[in-house]
Amino acid sequence: HNSRIIPFVSSARFRRRINKASLIGKKCVYLRTLFKRMKVLFVCNNVYHKGNGQSVAVKATMSALREHGVDVRLMSIANPDPNGPQPEYPLEHWKFPIFEPVIYANGLAYAKIDKKKIREAVEWADIVHIQEGLFLQGAVLNMARRVGKTLTATYHVFAQNFNANLGFSKNSPEI
Repeated sequence: HNSRIIPFVSSARFRRRINKASLIGKKCVYLRTLFKRMKVLFVCNNVYHKGNGQSVAVKATMSALREHGVDVRLMSIANPDPNGPQPEYPLEHWKFPIFEPVIYANGLAYAKIDKKKIREAVEWADIVHIQEGLFLQGAVLNMARRVGKTLTATYHVFAQNFNANLGFSKNSPEI
């Protein structure tokens, strides 16, 4: 089991807990419970679209957290490559018939909201990290608040993709 004492924890309350555990004679069990691996749920609509800077950021952040001993899981649209990596909480692709070609051309895709999977994933996590501010993340945010989970967020959805492809940017690529 990977349990270790974090050096910056030196409060009087912490020392009392250690002393109490020593008196009971269950110090190791108590410390393992006190310093369990942190569990972080990443919520991102689509991590498996190539050419999407957001997916690169998510994969790099998740990898760095794992290197530091954090248990990280992903909620995302399932990878279209059946032989590739899959999220621990796969969701179906939510398609918008008229806009889907434009959405896909900009490296985006949206996940269908599955309340059962959202509840399961949020209940597993200590911390829920929301990567975008869209439909799925709103549902996850509400569930996390309901069950009292800690939330963090970074937003990587910028209108520049759409503006550039529609010709509103000075540096728009030719379509």
